[in-house]
Amino acid sequence: MEDAFGRIVAIIASVFVLFFLPMIIVTQKMDNTAQAYIDNAVVEFVDNARATGIVSAASYEKLCRSIDSIQSNCTVEIRHSSRLAVSDGGDVEIQYYDYFKDDILSKI
Repeated sequence: MEDAFGRIVAIIASVFVLFFLPMIIVTQKMDNTAQAYIDNAVVEFVDNARATGIVSAASYEKLCRSIDSIQSNCTVEIRHSSRLAVSDGGDVEIQYYDYFKDDILSKI
C-alpha cells in the first residue's frame, strides 16, 4: 500500500515538473520581455522629449500605441515637476509645481 501511495505522489510530481513548470517559466519570460519592450519605448519617448524640449501629440500617441500593442491594460501617467524660487524682499521661498497628464495633454 505504501508503494502505491509513493507512485501516485511521484506521478503527480512528475506531471507538475513536466507540464506546469515549463508553462510558468515561459510566462515569466514573456512578462520580462514585455516589460523590457515597454521600458525601451518609455526611454525613447523621454529621450525624444529631452532632445526636442517638447512633448508632441504624435510622440505621445506613438508611445501609447507601442505600449497598447504589448499590454492593452496599461495606463500612461505623465508628470512634470518644476521648482520656482520666489523672493519677498529678503525671504526666498521655494515653490514646487506639478503638472499632470490632463494639464500636459491640454497644452499639446
